[in-house]
Amino acid sequence: MFGLSSIRLYVFLGMVLAIVLLGATSAVLWSRLGAKQAVIVSLTQQRDLAAGDAARWQGAAAQRQGVIDKQTQALRRLESDGQAARAIAAANTEKAEQRIAALEARISHLKETAHARPDDVRPLGPIVRDALPGLQH
Repeated sequence: MFGLSSIRLYVFLGMVLAIVLLGATSAVLWSRLGAKQAVIVSLTQQRDLAAGDAARWQGAAAQRQGVIDKQTQALRRLESDGQAARAIAAANTEKAEQRIAALEARISHLKETAHARPDDVRPLGPIVRDALPGLQH
């Protein structure tokens, strides 16, 4: 039934079919390889883009940190200036209180002297009273 020529024909057709299948498989694999290479290129570009973004973000963060550091230094200077101003104000307040106490003591002494010697005291007239600011009623 099967002769040598038919076996040769089947072998030949089998080989042709195998070559066609291998060619198709090779074409599919090459197309997949091309797609994979395109994905690799795309991912490489994305990585480079992300690296650039990271570098820009680091630069911006460093710049913001510089601003924060400058503001921190300014706040510390203002804080120390405020403490110095509070110390000066406390000293000035103490001096003013001492001066007020001394003036009140002087006024009390003058009042006591005036009450002790009413003949030596002259009443202020309207002209003098108008000339002195703060004594007008």
